[in-house]
Order: sequence, then C-alpha cells, then structure tokens
Amino acid sequence: MNDRTADEATRSTAPLWSTVTAILLGPIALLLGGLAPMAGDACAAQGCSPALAVISGSLLATCAATPVLLLAAWLLPNHRRFDKARRATAWSALLPPLSVILLTLGLPL
Repeated sequence: MNDRTADEATRSTAPLWSTVTAILLGPIALLLGGLAPMAGDACAAQGCSPALAVISGSLLATCAATPVLLLAAWLLPNHRRFDKARRATAWSALLPPLSVILLTLGLPL
C-alpha cells in the first residue's frame, strides 16, 4: 500500500467511529429521552420543566441533526484540506445524543 492510500484510509476514521458511536448511543438517547417526561412528574415541585424542554429539544436534534451531520461527514471530499471539517462534522454529530443522555441522567429522582 503506498503512502497516498494509507493517508486516505486514515481520513475516513472519524466518520466511521462517529457513525458506530451514534448507532450505539442513538437508541439509548431515544429511550432515556422518551422516559424523561415520566421522570419529570416526580420532580415537578422542584421545577425541572426547563430541563425537560432542553431534553425535548435535544431529542429532536438527535433525530434530525445527527443523521444529517453524519451524512455530511461521509460526503465531504476526501482531500487534505477538508480533514478538519470532516472531523468536526463527524464528532459534532454525537453532541445531541450525548446531551440527551447526560441531561436525562441529571434529573433529580
């Protein structure tokens, strides 16, 4: 394998890893985000409704933005000048599911 082929192979690792991670985190985020309103019933007296609004927005972003960002990361040209944009797009696709998971786990019991 020559240097150019090895260099091109390492450029596609960020979209690959973020796609695999998104496939693993997506169902967990959907499950926890779907159960968050029921958890919010227990903390209604403590005023956790703003947190539930953020969770709902992040859940919508998980369903809408994550696939779009992953698709954009895969479709960016495989050139050296697009390396940073490709990595940033790929790893930013994981922010919505991670925020849903972390915000849901932060709700009071």
